[in-house]
Amino acid sequence: MAQAFQSDACEREVSIEVEEVFWTKLEDIAERMGLATEKLIEKIDHIKGDYNLSSAIRVFVVGALPLPTQH
Repeated sequence: MAQAFQSDACEREVSIEVEEVFWTKLEDIAERMGLATEKLIEKIDHIKGDYNLSSAIRVFVVGALPLPTQH
């Protein structure tokens, strides 16, 4: 399932679709950082380089996940 989001927070109107699991993790990360989800998306948009915004969000979320520990 994809989550759509529209905002002009990124200095232009954007529409993104990411799977629900990514959207939920993005909201969790934003909350831990003390940011509104829209502000975190704006920050990701500014550092995304050549990635499209949906891909950049996925990369950001995966990079924020804790590494599994080995027993």
